[in-house]
Amino acid sequence: MKHFLLASTVVLSACSEPPPGCDSDFAQMVGEAVSSGEISSVLDMYYMEGVDEFTRDSIKRSFERNFEKTVVGTEIVDFPEDGLTEYEMNGVRYKINLKPEKELIIHFAEETDGEGGIHQSSMSLPLGEYEGHCYIATAAKVSD
Repeated sequence: MKHFLLASTVVLSACSEPPPGCDSDFAQMVGEAVSSGEISSVLDMYYMEGVDEFTRDSIKRSFERNFEKTVVGTEIVDFPEDGLTEYEMNGVRYKINLKPEKELIIHFAEETDGEGGIHQSSMSLPLGEYEGHCYIATAAKVSD
């Protein structure tokens, strides 16, 4: 689960029109991109500097699973002091590629769990700024 959150949280892309600052407009843009089901729209909001193919594919898979869900809201909060910013997997060290300043939370519609229970799921993504524009940050390989 840690890997899922970090991978879907931490990357940069060269967009022709950079996203706005880390505010409610950016949150709305991400929510609309997820609702659209267009993975390229979502990836355009990621900072991809230093991101390897494994992480890029992991981000794609995590969003493709969430494309089936209905986005019911987004919010931006301060990045938690104890938020995950680096980890090691299979002997490879990864670190978030932008300094996380905020966290975007995407809320999805309630779902049943197959046993009659209802829960609301959400996805948390770290946000950082690069050259004055907000991006979703993600894991970049630090060492092999």
